[in-house]
Amino acid sequence: MTGWHWFNPQMSDDPAADDAANVDQMRRKIWQRCLGGADGAVVLGDLRAMTLDRVLGPDAGDRALWMLEGQRALVLQMRQMAQGSERKNR
Repeated sequence: MTGWHWFNPQMSDDPAADDAANVDQMRRKIWQRCLGGADGAVVLGDLRAMTLDRVLGPDAGDRALWMLEGQRALVLQMRQMAQGSERKNR
């Protein structure tokens, strides 16, 4: 290791990787600030009711099913980010 990396073991020898990790950490904090509190819980609850708790009937077409599944995926990712979890898929 070179420079001050010995002082901060979380730093790598690749400054670009360190910057990317800092950006990801900053984004997680922003998501937590926006949706992590009581107001965010209300918003996420409304989104859950509109997507995750919604059931389409047996006559729903493919387009409606795909649209709802996309919305569900988005809401789940928003919940995950609000909880401070790292994104699993990029």
